[in-house]
Amino acid sequence: MSDRFSSFEELSKEYAKGVDFSIRSRPVEGSNLLVMAPHGGKIEPLTSELAARVAGANHSLYLFEGCMKSKNRDLHITSHAFFEPALDSLLNEHRRAMAFHGRRDDGDLETIFLGGLDKALISSISTALRDVGFEVSSEGHKFPGSHRTNTCNRCSSGKGVQFELPTSLRNMLKADQGLLEVLVIAIRDVMETELK
Repeated sequence: MSDRFSSFEELSKEYAKGVDFSIRSRPVEGSNLLVMAPHGGKIEPLTSELAARVAGANHSLYLFEGCMKSKNRDLHITSHAFFEPALDSLLNEHRRAMAFHGRRDDGDLETIFLGGLDKALISSISTALRDVGFEVSSEGHKFPGSHRTNTCNRCSSGKGVQFELPTSLRNMLKADQGLLEVLVIAIRDVMETELK
């Protein structure tokens, strides 16, 4: 499905911040990692919650969230074209970035697709998630997150990690907070080891 808008500038001419969408930007002093959900709220459900829980209190957080009663998909702007001032400012201030997204099942109800240019961190996260029972693919899927201007790669190091979780898995995580916590802890454990 193609996006209705090709830029945040276009979107903001038709939709209003605080009415149709919200932007939550929370920098954490001393953090070198920005965790984000650029299609949060009702655009790609559960991605905001995932980003916030993974960021915790010790990593910076950015959420762009759809909050309309319907048609929140209209607020989706592909990641390599999503330039929004608050996000751009945060990305410039952080060495690493991690973005949470939702994808359609497309016949695969469980696999988390990992993308981005931070291959070492992707490898560590893949191993950690498999070790706690999640299905993971880090290559050969349709969301490689390899574009240089992808939100996850626009941090100061030029490389980040992108998570794409299928709808069915997100629904399962929403219904099972214990499973959600397993996912969050596995990712945070890698972050604490790899991002010092």
